[in-house]
Amino acid sequence: MRFLVYWTCPDAGSDPELNKGFLDYLSSGKPKDEQPGFKILARMFMPQNGTGVYIAEAESLAHIYRHTGPWTRRFKVSVQVTPGLSDEEWVAAEQALFG
Repeated sequence: MRFLVYWTCPDAGSDPELNKGFLDYLSSGKPKDEQPGFKILARMFMPQNGTGVYIAEAESLAHIYRHTGPWTRRFKVSVQVTPGLSDEEWVAAEQALFG
């Protein structure tokens, strides 16, 4: 299943500790971007307003929580998670429903 994860940083992303956290994570090879049952497919930062988004393929919402939890607890980042379908998943579902 695919999930769209939209995040909002407190203070429009102006916290130096949060920015260092992002920088350290991305510079260290993004160690938690691919785990059993979870993979980030794409990520974008919008530094002009302290937000960002990623698309992940995950077995469950629990996998998303394992990835976002450290950021929400340590840095007070808020997240909005929306499940969705890939092109192929949508076509298969549509064909199953309507032949």
